[in-house]
Amino acid sequence: MPANEKRGGIAVFLVLTLGLSSIFYFLILKSGDVGGGWGAYVGCLMWCPGVAALLTCKYLGRDLLSLGWNWGKGRYEVICYFIPLAYGTAIYAFVWLTGLGGFCSLKASQGTLDLAPYDLGRALFCTSCSHRRSR
Repeated sequence: MPANEKRGGIAVFLVLTLGLSSIFYFLILKSGDVGGGWGAYVGCLMWCPGVAALLTCKYLGRDLLSLGWNWGKGRYEVICYFIPLAYGTAIYAFVWLTGLGGFCSLKASQGTLDLAPYDLGRALFCTSCSHRRSR
């Protein structure tokens, strides 16, 4: 692939990324909070580069395989699957065993956790307490 063709693809990708992400930056600014739209704006913002890459391939008539989407050796895929699980298990075990954190308590569920959960950990471990809240 010639260098001019690569630069053109990069320019298209950057323009599409800027255009798509500008929509969600505007919505975040308009809401006045990064968590605006129950955090959906940030989630959509993270998808913008990926969608821009797909649109760039479509616009330039390139195959999606040019993005490097293919399976590698099975050994590396298994390792890539288990490394985040190992990190998460080690960190959660350390926090829980040292008493630095724990499961949701009734006191915590009556306070600031009335807001929508911002991460999966809070969503999983505080839902058991949310039904006990008195309104």
